[in-house]
Amino acid sequence: MYIQIYTKLRWLNAYGQINFISAQRCISKFSKTFFMESDNVIDKKLMQQLESQIFTDKKSIQNVLHDLVQQFAVRFTKGNFKKAHDMLSANVVNTQTKDHLLISFFTGVLFILAAELILEVSVPASNEKSIMWTTMRSSFPTFFFLIMIIFAILLVGFVIKFLKASKVNYQYIFELDPQYKEALTLGCFVLACFLSQIYSIKLVHLLDRYYAFFTFTAIAGILVFFINPFHFLHRGARKQLFISLFQGWIAPIGRVKFRDFFLADLMTSFIGPLRDMGLSLAFFISGRWVHSDPVKRDDFKVLQIYFFAIGIFPLWVRFMQCFRRYYDTRLAVNLKNAFKYFLSIIAGIAGILYTLDNTSKSKLAAFVTLQTIAQLVSYSWDLYMDWGLLRSWKSKSFLLRKKKMFPAWFYYCAITTNLIMRFMWVLNINSKTFPKFMTENLLNGLLLSFIEILRRAQWAVLRIENENCNNFERYRNILQIPEPEDDVPGTKQGGGP
Repeated sequence: MYIQIYTKLRWLNAYGQINFISAQRCISKFSKTFFMESDNVIDKKLMQQLESQIFTDKKSIQNVLHDLVQQFAVRFTKGNFKKAHDMLSANVVNTQTKDHLLISFFTGVLFILAAELILEVSVPASNEKSIMWTTMRSSFPTFFFLIMIIFAILLVGFVIKFLKASKVNYQYIFELDPQYKEALTLGCFVLACFLSQIYSIKLVHLLDRYYAFFTFTAIAGILVFFINPFHFLHRGARKQLFISLFQGWIAPIGRVKFRDFFLADLMTSFIGPLRDMGLSLAFFISGRWVHSDPVKRDDFKVLQIYFFAIGIFPLWVRFMQCFRRYYDTRLAVNLKNAFKYFLSIIAGIAGILYTLDNTSKSKLAAFVTLQTIAQLVSYSWDLYMDWGLLRSWKSKSFLLRKKKMFPAWFYYCAITTNLIMRFMWVLNINSKTFPKFMTENLLNGLLLSFIEILRRAQWAVLRIENENCNNFERYRNILQIPEPEDDVPGTKQGGGP
């Protein structure tokens, strides 16, 4: 009985807050649509009328919740208020049949992978080691691309869990309920295909051709997952993903909501995996997968053009989105943001010119100079605008900001590590390896892609947290964001009695 009453009261509190913020949005859009002046009497009168409504009063319900927890603590937890709150807040959900099936499936997959790994160790490889390595290498770009996709999905899950624990309402900010539990399924699937492909290569003396069958299975399975039109595997979330991608491709014509610009920013960190995707497509379209013949960038003119274009296109999308944001808001900060991406585009073009003539010291110097300037400008923008830092000079929050949702050490760690990860590209400044970075230095490319996506995940956490605290770029009509859950005063989350 206590749990039911407690749950219903929390729902009532949450519904009141949702209605209050929804009404605020309606008033804001009404004033923006029908009045030229941002500050008008009618707007203020409507807000006063809204604030006088009884459903906007959170304190009364919170007081009732506090009294309920207090009574529960006296009767069942010997006066321990925090323990009583935790017991009432616990959501006990019985394990469902689909959960049993999921657990059984993963147990079986892991067992098969373990058995396959033992077989790979015990089965002798072909004596033609160079042929075996060439055959394995032909499948690497496909698996590198898929591994980075899985890694990014896993990081999304980690970021969401971290934001939920910190009470950052990411669902409200994105206007989307992202699904991330399929990462384990996709990861097991790709790993199984990769191990199967290696195992088949080790049995090359039993085969007349080096079929990359399992590589093809992996890429086909992932494509089916993302583009299938049926009502399963979260079609709504996949639809929103493709809509946001399309809105970016048609920039500056397309809309620019928070999730649209956020996804486009993420794509600027996926240049390495996107190049691997180009190698994979060439590998299958050209028919080389039948004989497991590796594909290099210089093998096809179209592939060369794709390599250079994909290094610029994500930055161009963000460049155009900034102009659309300026058109919508008339905020000069969007033009400054556009200049930041313009510098990155110029640095990317300098990198392309150096790739075409890697013996030129002047082109190398130009690339290093422009890339350094672009990275420093982007780093400064990350700190000041995207993360809202460098706004306080007080000792307790030096170089941070007044309102924070994470401990201070987390921000200082991010400030330092973000700069280090931004300049990992200097490892490629080598006249022999840089031009063929994606085709000959595979492990180095994979490592740098991992680091860049880790940096982007770090950026995402603080960008969403800053959006929850502030509204610098006016992506929302109102500043207030509902809390993910309303805590009772008197707990660790809400204080003590």
